[in-house]
Amino acid sequence: MEGYSLESIGNIPQLRYLGLTYTPTSELPEEIGRLNFLETLNLEKTGTKELPESMSQHTQLMCLFADKNTSATLDWKSDVHATVGDVPW
Repeated sequence: MEGYSLESIGNIPQLRYLGLTYTPTSELPEEIGRLNFLETLNLEKTGTKELPESMSQHTQLMCLFADKNTSATLDWKSDVHATVGDVPW
């Protein structure tokens, strides 16, 4: 993983907002799936290319902000207000 290591992020299960804007990290660890109460995730200007499969465990996620080159193959996309590269997902 380039940039900052986020592997310990799963140790904060009560986290509701995670703003990583301008934090250089090209990928998110699978441990992000343990953030059971995450409501908002902001990945703009991070260089994150793909969301991990563990993101599908986020039943509370309401807002996702990411760059236009970020991809996801997750079933919950239609249930989340997402903005990718200034365009709603």
